[in-house]
Amino acid sequence: MIGEMLDIIKRMDALKPWAIVDLIYEDWMYYGTIWQDREKGILELATGGWSGNESIIAALQENLMFWGMYWMESKRGGYYRFEGLK
Repeated sequence: MIGEMLDIIKRMDALKPWAIVDLIYEDWMYYGTIWQDREKGILELATGGWSGNESIIAALQENLMFWGMYWMESKRGGYYRFEGLK
């Protein structure tokens, strides 16, 4: 099931970023954190080192449009910040 979800993330329309976030939210493991501010268009993800969360990040990176449009920052330890989500 997670493999199918990762394939969907890779192909989803980056112009509908909150649909992608909603899908991620369903499978994001509680070892990490996910924070979103839909009014400001900000998403922050921290993987917590969990391999499933790391796989979700890898799928987002393969969605070149999403990554190119929204990725703002990564930090050591599995932190990712995305901005400009509409």
